[in-house]
Amino acid sequence: MPAQIHIIECKSSEGMDRAKQVVEKKGGKITYTSIMPGKHEFHAEFPEDQISTLESNDDVKSVEISGDVSIN
Repeated sequence: MPAQIHIIECKSSEGMDRAKQVVEKKGGKITYTSIMPGKHEFHAEFPEDQISTLESNDDVKSVEISGDVSIN
């Protein structure tokens, strides 16, 4: 199954660290991290069939699909 870029917003910076670990354990790759006051998010290449792992994670506030990843 192809990977997609997902934007994952977390409830806290500590929660973001834990969510990143989940992404990496499930074979994903962190591509961007942004921490601003009150907003903790990162972008990751993550297999679509694993997304429910993040959606049900207590540290994750929201998950959005940004786009497909393809290698020509």
